[in-house]
Amino acid sequence: MLGLLMGGASAGAGTQTELSALKAQMSSLEADIVAAQDEAEVSAADLASATASNDAMLKERDSAAARVAELEAAATAAQMELDARAATIADLQGKVAAQSVTPPAAEAEAPRSSTSVSYKNCTAAREAGAAPVRRGDPGYGSHLDRDGDGIGCE
Repeated sequence: MLGLLMGGASAGAGTQTELSALKAQMSSLEADIVAAQDEAEVSAADLASATASNDAMLKERDSAAARVAELEAAATAAQMELDARAATIADLQGKVAAQSVTPPAAEAEAPRSSTSVSYKNCTAAREAGAAPVRRGDPGYGSHLDRDGDGIGCE
């Protein structure tokens, strides 16, 4: 019986050691759980910060996209205005080119009347429809050209 008691006592000492080891393991696991919870809280805070930053960047992107759309619309309107003006200019250039304009040099070389005409003063020249009278024109006289530039009754 003594052996049985001895065996029982020795079994009790093994159980105590095993129990101590399990308690130590349990304490270690509890410490690991606390550390994991701390890491989870930090990760949650980082996630919240990243989400807020992402939201701000999305709003900024949407604002920039709206501004780009506004600028594109303004550029399209400006281009249409420029195209319309270019068409108007081309039309006016065509009209000018189509007009028959007598150059001033051709007017100066027009045949002059050999009839001798004389005007007493500018009023008489105007009444006759001759004013202004140019040097070489019938009816020109130096008394009609005050400034001596070759054009009387200006």
